[in-house]
Formats: sequence, structure tokens, C-alpha cells
Amino acid sequence: MTQGIFWRISQRSQTQKILGNLAKWIEENWDFEDSLVLQPKPYKNPRSLSQNALFHMWCGEMAQQMADRGVKVEDEAITADDVKLMMKIKYLGTEDIVRGKLVVKDQLRRTSTLDKGEMFHFMEQVEEWATDRGCQLTIPAQSDYMKYREAQSA
Repeated sequence: MTQGIFWRISQRSQTQKILGNLAKWIEENWDFEDSLVLQPKPYKNPRSLSQNALFHMWCGEMAQQMADRGVKVEDEAITADDVKLMMKIKYLGTEDIVRGKLVVKDQLRRTSTLDKGEMFHFMEQVEEWATDRGCQLTIPAQSDYMKYREAQSA
């Protein structure tokens, strides 16, 4: 999971200890050539490893089913990586990545930056896309995706 450096406070009793750790990190790691911004915001759970694994499995299933129908990319059978790239372009789009003064424009969004709800929505879109094209996707009964889907319909 790639969320960058952050300090999560989940109980009031943790506040002073975590603020001390934050202050220590700033002193040891920040050069103050640029200002540092601290922005309190609610914590969002990152997408789960189960969601990520299922999405990768789906990409493989879609690629195999499309390859069986003769779908090719540059005269070669379509691969799971091709499908993954296609789904991310279609449903996640791009964003600028900023690291200090460096700005890298229009980079494909990574699923590791999504929270569980965003990943679920992305996967719903992928499932609908696949279904519309006759691709059958495996959805394990105990997967996080199935749990979220059942919770939505309850």
C-alpha cells in the first residue's frame, strides 16, 4: 500500500504521543526549503489486498476470454497487463504526481491510492464492462468485493 507518510490518531489518548513522533520526524527529515502543510482529515481505509488480488484475477480472466475470441494487441494475444491498463485508463484516468517542486503530469492513477469504497466502485465498473462484453468473472463468496456488494444491496 502506498499512502505516503502519515500518522493516524484513532483515540484521543494517542494524540500527545503521535504529535511528539510527528515533531521528531519533521526535525529529522524536513529541510524547510519548502513549507510543510499539515492537513487534518478523516482517515480512509486503503483498498484491501483482497480487492487488489481479485481485480488482478479478473484482468487475467478477461484477457483469456478475449484472447480466446481472437482479440489482439499489436498482433499478439491480449494480456492481463493490457486489460489492467485499459481498465485503469477508462475508469481511473490520470493525475499529476507532485514530489516537492517536481510535477509529473498526467500519470495513470494507481489502485494503491484508492480507499476501499473507491476500489469497490472501480471494480463495479470493471465488472459491468466485462459483463457487457460477455466475459464471465469469478467472484468468490468470501471476497471483500462480495461483502461490499451484499452490504450495498441490504
